[in-house]
Amino acid sequence: VVSALLNAGAEVDRINPENGAFALLLAAHQGHKSVVILLLGQGADPNQTHVPTGVTAKDAAQSAGYTELADMLEAAEIALAKVKQ
Repeated sequence: VVSALLNAGAEVDRINPENGAFALLLAAHQGHKSVVILLLGQGADPNQTHVPTGVTAKDAAQSAGYTELADMLEAAEIALAKVKQ
């Protein structure tokens, strides 16, 4: 479903105006590794924060107990920082 939405032109970092959530945050919080990989591959920003709480996708994965996913998101954050230098 996520792939189809992205192929149809959905914005990868779109924020839900009702609750501030975004796809990468939700996928990380729910432990959907394949969706996280897909979103990152499509350019999702691993540093994007949930505006009401300041939580990142890495924080969400970590708090939900998905440490491997949190580590992967941290690596994506570091890689993005290196590209921006």
